[in-house]
Amino acid sequence: MRHTRTFKHVLLSVLLILTLLLGMVCPIAAAETEATAETEIKNPAAKLTITSIKTGETTETLYEIAEAAFYAAEQEAQSHDKTVTVTMLAPITGYTFECAMSRFTSPITVDLGGFHHYIKHLTIVGQSTLTIKNGSITTSGPYSSDLFGINIGHERATVIFEKDVTVNGADRNTVIHAEGTDDVLMERLGTIPVRVANGALVNHGTIIGGTSATAVQNGGGEVYNHGTIAGGDGKTNNPHTTFDGGCGVNGYNGVTLNTGVIRSGSVVCTEPTDEWITCGPAVYGIVHQNTGTIIGGSATADSPNVNAGPGVYGAVGINTGTIRAGDAHSTAKEGAVSNSAGVVGWQKLNAAENGYGEDYSVEAVVLDNRGTITTGKVTADSENVTVTYANAIMSRGLSIYEVLFNSGEITALGGANAIDEMTPGCIVYENTGTISPIAFEQTDLTVAIDGEALTSDTPYPFYDGAAHTVTYALTFGRKDISFEGMTAALTLDGDVVTELKEAGKYTLTITCGEKTRTYPLSVRPAHPFIDIADDHPYYKDIAGVYQKSLMNGTEPNVFSPDTPLSRAMLVTMLWRMEGCPVVNYLMQFSDVPQDEWYSEAIRWAAAEKLVLGYDDGSFGVNNPITLEQMSVILYRYEQYKGGGFKGLSMFRLDYEDVADISEWAFDAVRYMVMKDIYCKPTETTLQPQKPATRAEAAVFLNRFADLRAEADAENN
Repeated sequence: MRHTRTFKHVLLSVLLILTLLLGMVCPIAAAETEATAETEIKNPAAKLTITSIKTGETTETLYEIAEAAFYAAEQEAQSHDKTVTVTMLAPITGYTFECAMSRFTSPITVDLGGFHHYIKHLTIVGQSTLTIKNGSITTSGPYSSDLFGINIGHERATVIFEKDVTVNGADRNTVIHAEGTDDVLMERLGTIPVRVANGALVNHGTIIGGTSATAVQNGGGEVYNHGTIAGGDGKTNNPHTTFDGGCGVNGYNGVTLNTGVIRSGSVVCTEPTDEWITCGPAVYGIVHQNTGTIIGGSATADSPNVNAGPGVYGAVGINTGTIRAGDAHSTAKEGAVSNSAGVVGWQKLNAAENGYGEDYSVEAVVLDNRGTITTGKVTADSENVTVTYANAIMSRGLSIYEVLFNSGEITALGGANAIDEMTPGCIVYENTGTISPIAFEQTDLTVAIDGEALTSDTPYPFYDGAAHTVTYALTFGRKDISFEGMTAALTLDGDVVTELKEAGKYTLTITCGEKTRTYPLSVRPAHPFIDIADDHPYYKDIAGVYQKSLMNGTEPNVFSPDTPLSRAMLVTMLWRMEGCPVVNYLMQFSDVPQDEWYSEAIRWAAAEKLVLGYDDGSFGVNNPITLEQMSVILYRYEQYKGGGFKGLSMFRLDYEDVADISEWAFDAVRYMVMKDIYCKPTETTLQPQKPATRAEAAVFLNRFADLRAEADAENN
């Protein structure tokens, strides 16, 4: 029995709250007027219908109604979990009705009875679904600092407006003055008809904000719109509001799903004013999915500054519908007029967190556009008014990408770029649709060698001695883009070339009208040596002797450029240049064994009289070799191959230390300098007695090998 009575009291409380919704002023104490309530209980097992509630009832009368309904339901052995329907038989007037529905857990349907009701405030903090149908409501809000009409305040509450419902915010005309003065501080906005603090709003009807007011304020819930949500139109000549045209939906959470129409309020100002005339965005926040239409408010004014509203000021998840900025028109004699972007990136979405997988751990203003994003029109009556068009998407530099995927259409009118240039990195990740216009400088320039694109991992391509073709492409979101009249030229040290024929610093220059883009292409020979940096003065020659198999490292990835070169090392390099020939020659040097890595090289060089030993019968395997000695051995090899001076030569050596050259080495040094083979330590000295390093030997050998290759090519 205790359970039955407890259940009864709960239901009585719930039904009492319901009756408060039906149009009376809730009494603070027992009313002195006579009760005039009429009730009709129909089929309580399925539905409770309270058919007539009139004003002036006492608290006791309300309980009597609830108790009668309870007993009727109890007799049918039904509980309070059935749908309750409340039907209004008369309109509520006077903005006097306030109610907080806090205890209901069963679904409730309120039939407005086809009337237009004027209510002050309704807060929904129950944990079930309230469906409102068949009529219209205008809300005034409870007090000046909180102008919300219907407030959804519980995370498990859902309010549904059916198609035949219109909810309006009341217009506000009250002017607030500074205390003790006539100075106007602000003109009050109209009421925000619906606030979603928690829970969910599902709209199939029409929600319209009051003057310059937002239609739906979303503070932390979900908004599903299948009807129309419209911000309040701006009041003519109202300079004291944040937006002359109110937002459709305002709040960080924005809109969960829109299949209908969301727009911000518009403004028409026919009288001249010096104030800015501005429309708010249709959605100020995140639009998670749009399959309908979202459009910013339009502005027409006789003002020096007229601005239309953006479609979305926040971020967009998936758009398969239309997002558009409003139109702007100035009737002023001078000033400026502009529209706004279809989407202004105030917020950003993480692709991986929104179902695109961990491979897309990037942020973007628009994740996936499959529909249309565009700007509005801008016009002016006077030629003295500056007309400015905005980008279709403007990121304000917030994200890595402004658009992750585009398979739809992104268009800006008036010659503005479709997407702005403020975002670092790529503007669009993947574009298979239409984006127009695109600026020449917005494209990504990719360069390829023989069809293989260069990447950030290979900023300096390797040259392997063959001729290679350089190609390029301009892409926008990995889609090829071309511009009329565009030309390209590849230069090496200022000379135009058509292919890579040698290592060096190339420049690819692309010209479009008066604009140019350049791509520096530093082509270097390959080598594996960790102790040879790109800026090493002999880098090219060290890489060259490695590629020609003339020199290896002292270790697999160490070249040791400053290590002195020995006589055995030099002879081995020449032997490799000759192709590692095997000769039958009795070698009698006392310090050359028969099975060392240099033995066959010294045997060949001695047989061809390219090297001689010392008077003591030794070769001097590990003795360092000087620059002039290296010149002599290379010159003998040049003569062995049929080169060298032919007759008298007038080539002079004009260096400070020319007297330091040994007489027997003079012609050899002169020949090496003349052929630009000699590795000069400075611009004014030769230092012929200086022991050669492995790096200097690389210079001698690489250049000498190139000389021999040219000579062999001429002979063939």
